[in-house]
Amino acid sequence: MSFLNIALLGGIAAFAIPLIIHLLNRSKFKTLDWGAMHLLDSVVASNSRRIRLEQLLLLLIRCAIPALLAFCLARPVLTQWQSLPGDAPASTVILLDNSYSMDAMGESGTRIAEATNDTQRIVDSIGKGSDTSLILTGGVPAPLFDTPVFDTQAITDQLSFLDTGRGATSLSQTLELGASLVSGMASSRRNLILISDFQQADVDALTDSQIAKFREQIAGQAVPPSITLIPRRGDRTENLAIDDVELSTTALGVGQQLKVRVRIKNYGSLDVSEARLQFAVDDRLVGVTELAVAGDATAQALFVHKFEKPGSHVLKFDVDARDDLKTDNQYVAVVDVIDSIEVLMIDGAPSREPMRGETDFLSVALTPFSLGRMQLADLVETKIVSVNEIDDDTLRWARVVIMANVAKVDDGRLTKLQEFVQRGGGLIVFAGNNVNVDWYNRTFYEQRGLFPLPIEGIGGGVDKSDAGARIVAQYFDHPALQIFNSGKSGSDELAQADIAQWYVLGKPTDTSANRIQAVSNKAKSANAKDDPLASVLIRLDSGDPLFVEKPVGKGYVLACATTADADWTNLPLRPVYLPLIQQLVTSIATRGVPASNLAAGETLVALYESSAADTTQVLSLPGNKQRSLRPVVEEHRSVIRYPGTTQPGVYTLTQPDASPRHFAVETDRSESNLTSIDDERLQELADALGAEVVADGDAYVALDASRRHGREVWRWALLGLLGLLFVELFFQQRFSRVRG
Repeated sequence: MSFLNIALLGGIAAFAIPLIIHLLNRSKFKTLDWGAMHLLDSVVASNSRRIRLEQLLLLLIRCAIPALLAFCLARPVLTQWQSLPGDAPASTVILLDNSYSMDAMGESGTRIAEATNDTQRIVDSIGKGSDTSLILTGGVPAPLFDTPVFDTQAITDQLSFLDTGRGATSLSQTLELGASLVSGMASSRRNLILISDFQQADVDALTDSQIAKFREQIAGQAVPPSITLIPRRGDRTENLAIDDVELSTTALGVGQQLKVRVRIKNYGSLDVSEARLQFAVDDRLVGVTELAVAGDATAQALFVHKFEKPGSHVLKFDVDARDDLKTDNQYVAVVDVIDSIEVLMIDGAPSREPMRGETDFLSVALTPFSLGRMQLADLVETKIVSVNEIDDDTLRWARVVIMANVAKVDDGRLTKLQEFVQRGGGLIVFAGNNVNVDWYNRTFYEQRGLFPLPIEGIGGGVDKSDAGARIVAQYFDHPALQIFNSGKSGSDELAQADIAQWYVLGKPTDTSANRIQAVSNKAKSANAKDDPLASVLIRLDSGDPLFVEKPVGKGYVLACATTADADWTNLPLRPVYLPLIQQLVTSIATRGVPASNLAAGETLVALYESSAADTTQVLSLPGNKQRSLRPVVEEHRSVIRYPGTTQPGVYTLTQPDASPRHFAVETDRSESNLTSIDDERLQELADALGAEVVADGDAYVALDASRRHGREVWRWALLGLLGLLFVELFFQQRFSRVRG
């Protein structure tokens, strides 16, 4: 026997209350001498024994009443009770795999259709008074209803509109959630049922420690549930999938080219000779190609497209092939095309001679088509000013500010720059011989926190005898530099540039000693690690950071340890300089913009002006569903956050008097491998989980009818309690009359 509310069992101690009252009443009697007492002695002697027995009997009954009441409230359960099918309510949790691999064909239809039929069969067999919970396990496992339902028709209705096509099932999270949910359900007859295709990848991801944790979770319950596994597998494993779509840039201007690399993977063993891949933009077909993909191999296709209008654009890819799963033959992505990126360049060393000004090379790199008088459009629009021209108007126009060899900025203008970055703007700082190191360290870095790292010294030199440095060829993780991980503009090309002189950036130990010193290339270490906010994007082979980034407020500051022109380095003279500067500027301009391409389950975030807080936005979800959302004011802007992106597809925010904004949600493609575990491995998994395996819903119903379940007996105890109350009342009346 066990108890569902074992804490209430402590109420049995209440049996002491009648006992204490009885003892207190006994102590109230006093002995008084009375002359005629001897006439009653014979009567007292004959009745005293009977009275004591009556009092003792009443005392026992009165002590048993509160003890039995506590016993009832603790909900006792007789384990190993053999109940007839349907004669007792049951608590059932069904874990239904709705990941997109379940869309593949099974034995008699799609796997999800077979699993839905099993679920319906189980729900139909559940008796009256039973509570049931259905958990959909694809992507992030979540219950279909907030609480278990007693109306099985509600589950039947929802099964007709079941969302499928979700991401991979995490068996550890699914089992943990199922065990947690079933432990709090109402009945003592409890079942936990997992219906899945048991993909090899899902089972391999379930570790021994996670299985042990699940077993502990089940064993710790007052009434452990019966666990059942129902496999819905198929022997068809030929599948061609769009594995990944890679966009060449995250920010794009009107008329600029977007390169899209599409990877097609054949998860089957048979070669696919002709796979037709279609590329559509805003539901308009713009490209078609055919691919041959060998078995267990990957093929790539490259599309190039120019956008004629700014705004949010939806890219759809569809590969047509004879395979066993169609869900992963589509892929969606979103590209935000912007009019331009306004870049304000503060020239610390202007010159009227061509290519002698501090920002001349930057201008060429940022607006090559405009300076070359070509018909192609530049994404970036530049404006060059002096440090004294920084004001509210110029900063309101700019999305990115570049300081090139600027000695220092007065406090008023520096405050405006600081507010510009904290609002989400981007600031890029290039070094140079005009830089006031004391001001950069004391004010720019220490007081204002804008400059990522302090300047500790100077490395290299402009004389031919001085040892320079080169960029370390490496794999870059920063999104702005990932184009240099492959292709002609790779990190090797960056590594060919000579850096003759640079500032050594690091954490100071004493700001009073911040004077420029010649520093040996080998004497410096990676001090950038000392600042938890600063991160090194590009490092020199001397160990010194060359480009360092730091978040400030809602914006970012990027510092370069060398010059923007050719005074200290020949990097501006090399072809790689143009894509490097373009990538850094577009990246820092869009770092504060929430992503439009999300993984399933990520929170959708959209930013608006603060005035939009009074508006209502309509979010259209996949499956023709809609939600009304209102932006929430956060500091200088308003924000919409929507965490419910569990369904892959296109989400569209419709704004009053504005173009719609699209968001693409995709799942990882681990579900595309349709290989499931075999019967032997499934039985091993069942043994590890303490579960039984059945073929389908009918087999489960037959198995459940033969199981021994626990059964609550509090109703019988309650009847006993009522009986004791009646007996106590009866004896009380009877004994009183006798004494009267």
